[in-house]
Amino acid sequence: MTRNPSFDEVLESLGEVLEAAPERIFWRGRDYADDGRVLDLAWGPGLALRAQVEGTAREPYRVAVWWDPTSDRWQATCSCPYEGWPCKHVVAAVLRFLDRFEAGEDLLDDPGTTGPAAAAAGDGTPPPAGARPGEPAGGPERVMASGEPARAVAASGPDRVLAPGGPDRAVPSGGSAPAPAPSPPPGPWASAPPAGSAPAGRPGSAGWRAEVDRWLERAGPEAPAGRGPQFGRDGHPGAGPQPGTDQVVVRLYFFPDGLRIAIHRARWGKQGLGKERPLPFDPLSPWLPSPAGPLHRLLFRMLEHPVPHPGRPGAATYDPLYEIPPGMVDLCLELLGRLPFVFAGDGHEPLRIEHEPYRVEVVAVPAGDDLTLTTRWFTGDGRPWSPPAGSVGIPGERYLWVQWGPVLRPVLTAGDVALHLAVGARPVTVPAAEVPDFISRYLPRLQRRARIQLPGALQQQIRDGAPRPVILLSEQEGALVVELAFAYGDGEPSIRAGDDEPALVPGGVRVWYRRRPDLERAAWDQFAAAMAAVDAGPGPDGRVRLSGDQALDFLAETLPRLAQRWEVRGQERLVRFRVSRSPLRSQVRVATGIDWLDLDVTFASPEGTAGWEALLDALQRHSRYVRLDSGVMARLPEAWLQRLGVLAEHARHHRRRRGAGGGPRSSGEEPLRLSRWAFGVAAHLLEAADRREADEGFRHLARLLDGFEGIPEMPLPRGLKARLRPYQVRGYHWLCFLRDHGLHGILADDMGLGKTVQVLALLLAEKEAGRAAAPSLVVVPTSLVFNWVEEARRFAPDLRVLALTGPRRAPLFRQAGEYDLLITTYPLIWRDIAHLEARDYHYLILDEAQHVKNPDTQTWQALRRLRARHRLALTGTPVENHVLDLWALFEILMPGYLGRQEAFVRRYAGAAAEPAPTDGRPDPRVAELRRRVFPFILRRVKDEVARDLPPRTEVVQYCEMLPAQRKLYRELLAAYRARVLAEVDRAGIARSRMTILEALLRLRQACCHPALLDLPGYRNAGSAKLEAFRELVHHVAGGGGKVLVFSQFTSMLDILQRELDRLGLGWERLDGRVRNREERVRRFQEGDVPVFLISLKAGGTGLNLTAASYVIHYDPWWNPAVEEQATGRAHRIGQDRPVFSYKLITRGTVEEKILQLQEQKRALAGALLAGDGQLGKDLTREDLEFLLAPD
Repeated sequence: MTRNPSFDEVLESLGEVLEAAPERIFWRGRDYADDGRVLDLAWGPGLALRAQVEGTAREPYRVAVWWDPTSDRWQATCSCPYEGWPCKHVVAAVLRFLDRFEAGEDLLDDPGTTGPAAAAAGDGTPPPAGARPGEPAGGPERVMASGEPARAVAASGPDRVLAPGGPDRAVPSGGSAPAPAPSPPPGPWASAPPAGSAPAGRPGSAGWRAEVDRWLERAGPEAPAGRGPQFGRDGHPGAGPQPGTDQVVVRLYFFPDGLRIAIHRARWGKQGLGKERPLPFDPLSPWLPSPAGPLHRLLFRMLEHPVPHPGRPGAATYDPLYEIPPGMVDLCLELLGRLPFVFAGDGHEPLRIEHEPYRVEVVAVPAGDDLTLTTRWFTGDGRPWSPPAGSVGIPGERYLWVQWGPVLRPVLTAGDVALHLAVGARPVTVPAAEVPDFISRYLPRLQRRARIQLPGALQQQIRDGAPRPVILLSEQEGALVVELAFAYGDGEPSIRAGDDEPALVPGGVRVWYRRRPDLERAAWDQFAAAMAAVDAGPGPDGRVRLSGDQALDFLAETLPRLAQRWEVRGQERLVRFRVSRSPLRSQVRVATGIDWLDLDVTFASPEGTAGWEALLDALQRHSRYVRLDSGVMARLPEAWLQRLGVLAEHARHHRRRRGAGGGPRSSGEEPLRLSRWAFGVAAHLLEAADRREADEGFRHLARLLDGFEGIPEMPLPRGLKARLRPYQVRGYHWLCFLRDHGLHGILADDMGLGKTVQVLALLLAEKEAGRAAAPSLVVVPTSLVFNWVEEARRFAPDLRVLALTGPRRAPLFRQAGEYDLLITTYPLIWRDIAHLEARDYHYLILDEAQHVKNPDTQTWQALRRLRARHRLALTGTPVENHVLDLWALFEILMPGYLGRQEAFVRRYAGAAAEPAPTDGRPDPRVAELRRRVFPFILRRVKDEVARDLPPRTEVVQYCEMLPAQRKLYRELLAAYRARVLAEVDRAGIARSRMTILEALLRLRQACCHPALLDLPGYRNAGSAKLEAFRELVHHVAGGGGKVLVFSQFTSMLDILQRELDRLGLGWERLDGRVRNREERVRRFQEGDVPVFLISLKAGGTGLNLTAASYVIHYDPWWNPAVEEQATGRAHRIGQDRPVFSYKLITRGTVEEKILQLQEQKRALAGALLAGDGQLGKDLTREDLEFLLAPD
């Protein structure tokens, strides 16, 4: 059971509260106590102290201090806002209580009020029992013990008397030496020798660096500001003690590793001090000074931690020594100056601790051309002074305390104490040849720790000046190394980034400059900004490593600007990274052969020349710089950078063909041989050349292509049974122009403008002129075989036509040579390739050529194997979704003209993903591609050339979903949106394609009719579109009209078919399962069937269905070109009635957003064919969020 301590124990331990107070708080509390701010002070029998203390608030603060038996600690509370423990009000209350108790005042409170209750009566509820106050934080202002026992020392004698040269043995000032003991390691101190004495064992010229390094290692990091000793408020103690009083006696013992003190008590009488006895550990001992002072606290803390003294048997019990707390030597000696009885060791004469400091300086003394470092001493008024022989140096924090005889005096060092002691104990001489190194590397470091007095001549050689930035260039492991260094005066650039040393820099012969880190940092910031401009930065060593174009750009652009302000060194020694300062001049020569072009490209500058091989090497490095024959790198003109991508593929092909390798050559380099189809490349390069030469054959070809509108007219064939419209005649002339010059092309007229009849006219003219030595082959979609056979019969009956179709077609191939025109289909081409590639053809014609836009298909690969003298492609949409569509067509028509697929996509497909320029100009890459393909594409649209066609009206009819249909759609949208976006985030767009397509398919089916999903509960749900369809067909049929109905879903056609049966309306149907296509088309065109149900894929192209003047697109398709072609089945040559095209769109669904994406698809074709658009782009996550966003 915990007992209550006695009242005496309370008095002994109440000092714990004061000990916990930081120095600042203690002195503020002392001020409050002395100023009478403590009111209503009372002590209760339950070990509870309470008081009110006036502070800065209106009302006094309530203070309570009590003993907590649970934690065996003192607790204290105060109503002030201070969060530490204890506060100044608690300190004031405790100090005032101790002062009044010592004066004999009766402070006992009402005996009925005890313990925490008594404390609570003063300030409210005390803290919980057992709560321990936080330990006080130590610091330079606190007088606290280190808490660790000091090392054993080997002397029991009095003061430490050091002989000159810094011996480590201590001998008593009187009497015999103590018993020897193991000597501890030398501390960081040594005594100062008398002035003028020669140092023992002075290091020679070879050892001065090691000695100075040892000084710096022992010394502190920087020189603290000095101050004189502070003796408290009352100054020096003044008058001596009264006889018959008990006194504290302190004895100082100096050991190599620090200062120890003994604390005794003795009575002062008429005969002097009586017998000394160790002072016991008692915080309230009457032998100690007033508990209100810091000396009491210092002695109290040391008494808590005695250090055994091996020179005195049983010392830890009877005569202990005490260690000065770390960092408190100066303060301890200052405070001991208040006591009358402080002795050096076992001496009998009290020390007189002076308060006026002397000073000591480190000086550099010339010795001929050598330089010697030593110390000089001065009194307070500046007179030279030397410590007497046998003086003892006690290192403090700010002062060196020198003791000789009965005097202990502080010496201000103006720097690190240990450094002064070290220099004084062991001066060194720096040989003349090594003085510059000492000044640069050691003097600044010494000056940061102490004031160093230099000879006048040397001071004049140390100057102030601005740094001189120098750019250093070098090559290392294939990289350009750029470094910023600094020089001062006339010196070399020796300061690199991150160099903290030296602080003094050689600036010429016997001249040193103080560094200016601020100006160096400013220059370094400018250097870093310049490096950032080439997207580079310094490494850990401060150097910037550049390679490739990054290095060359720096040398060509950034370095000249830096060289206007700073010096540049090392550029003349560069080998790999030499850059031409002169602009390149280009020369292009073109000569024509039978079916090729020879292209010679040369670049020249005063530093050298480069040919196309060097250009190709630059392209392979993805570099803007070409290497001249001299090894100098020269930047290619900007106009050429936009053209070299086209040249690269042809150059690589040429290099592979002739087996060339190696690097660039400028002389004896054979011309670059290109395919005849690459004349556009040659023309493009000629346009950018400074000097250009072309032979007559090339100029003639260029005139032909540039003069497209001046194509000569050709007579139409006599056997043509059609009256061509003017634009069709011009198209026929263009086809003849391609034929006469051995060129191939794409007839890209809009749907319904009669591409078939223009080609039939060309084939008939070839037969009549006798130029067709072999049959021509036309490849068409399956649905158009009948259309070609029929139109050839009507418009060119003299052509012998053979359709290579049907299950019994094999024998027909043996008869193919007897015909003028052979017809096959895309699905059959790769099956029959063995028969088809066995012969040559006069013309290879691809109708609806957008069917071969994918170069990975067997059909495309088979078409590439066919041999024909002339090649044509017919399509209203040469570009549907991607610019690769165009490459696929040209690779069949003119192999190699647009280069390899990978390079083509890399150069041109990127424009698809980039926003259109804000200035309205097309992307340069789009313009470049259009320029290359434009001569081989003829495109006319209906609005431009067929003004006699009847008008066409586009109607978007929105349908509001029925309730059950809307409920289904929203459920599907919520489920698929979460699933699709999560899948895209996890696997990316490409790997989520099937999930995306499934989601969009299901949503579109819900828009068409819920029955397409075959979900329980929705099989009999109605469809808003079906109701709109019912009204439209009823209106058309009732007026005697005919309508084409297109849908992607054959299952939707099944529903529409049943609806028409219910309405009693006749219908025809065309989808992939129908065999007798020609018969169905004929019945619709010539009979009285009002509705033609057509699968968009099976019947959306090639058919002539002008009997219908109405078109219904039941569900929108992604590609508007597909819908345009479907509408073109009715709105074409031969139509004499206005055409109305209806798009049924379910409002608030994905179908509305499909309409917006269709506009983006239109821009893709327009970019190449109209010349002012932007390429299309692939589906992105943002597109998906747009499509699947709830409305």
